[in-house]
Amino acid sequence: MAKKVKLSKWPEARIRLTGEAESGKTTFYIAMAKYLGGDTYIWNTDGRIQEARRALGDTVYKPTASPLDVLAISAEVDADIKAGLFKTVNLFALDNLTQIFEKVTGISQVKSMQKESNIGPAEKAAKMKVVRTILASLPDHVHYVVLLHAYEAAAGTSTEQLKNPVERDTISDTEDDRLRRLFNLHLKTLFDEKTGKYGVMVEEYRYRPGMKPLLVFWDEAGMFEGMYERIMTKLCDEPVPAEEPKTWADFSEKHPFPNADIAIEMGTNFFVEISGGLRFYPFGDPNAEVTKKNGDPGTNGVLIHARGAYEKLKRGEYEGFKKPATAGDMAVAWKMLCERKAWEEVQKLGKKQPAEPTPMEELAEAPPEAELQEEMF
Repeated sequence: MAKKVKLSKWPEARIRLTGEAESGKTTFYIAMAKYLGGDTYIWNTDGRIQEARRALGDTVYKPTASPLDVLAISAEVDADIKAGLFKTVNLFALDNLTQIFEKVTGISQVKSMQKESNIGPAEKAAKMKVVRTILASLPDHVHYVVLLHAYEAAAGTSTEQLKNPVERDTISDTEDDRLRRLFNLHLKTLFDEKTGKYGVMVEEYRYRPGMKPLLVFWDEAGMFEGMYERIMTKLCDEPVPAEEPKTWADFSEKHPFPNADIAIEMGTNFFVEISGGLRFYPFGDPNAEVTKKNGDPGTNGVLIHARGAYEKLKRGEYEGFKKPATAGDMAVAWKMLCERKAWEEVQKLGKKQPAEPTPMEELAEAPPEAELQEEMF
């Protein structure tokens, strides 16, 4: 039976939490659990459940199935929800996703799910789909946090790239793109070796896609006590700067997208709507099930196409587009490309096309000496 939705002080947290080893990821969600109160349900894959038990007392639940058997975990979580156990649970923590993604388990089960002989990418895709299903099935009132390891790796094989590694997460861009739709807050734990201080960086907040610069909160109280409250108060209760972009239309040469991930996600969600409520997206419906041509579960889809288009555009390989020299140029070009592709979908189906939108200004020719600002987009 349906029930009325109560208004909460802040949106329920759907957190993606990354950070290098020993940077405080587990400590953060334990402090968050203390702030929220109630019970905490922990899907623990790295053997640190007792750390949470000692800190939170007799309020911790964990599934009894093997933590790396995603299908068994899914069945148990579903049974616990139906049994009413989650009525008292305020936080669900997956600590951590890296172990699930990297370990190869349940091969025969995943083969059956995917109908694939090559188990590598297929198994990973199937396991991640189960993880997404578990998160999406949690009751609305339950906050959740998913932990991911970060590490440094070379961006390529050149001498310069090997000397200057960049930080990466331990899941692929493809799986991360699919997973990110279930989060509204992206955080990263920090440790400053010079000061010995721990901190938390806010990398993205769904309800403020144009937020910039990144916010950093240093742990003054110790053990991240009160950190979640500080973050949400800053994000939700303080006035948003008037110049901060809020919608697709607000992003421009002057106000570019904060990063590629936000640009790609907003681009996939852009649509042209015609009479009758039909919507046309530039890379296909982002809410559609990902399948192959024969109907089997697939590893390709809207987000892969969108990311590929974004990278191609950035390299200056799209006909009719100049190679962007700045983050502002890239924002203008990306919006033009997404809008053009969406209108092309309208034309493909032979629908009557409404008046064309006002064309955006052509990108200015970048001077030869201009350097591509890769880090900005």
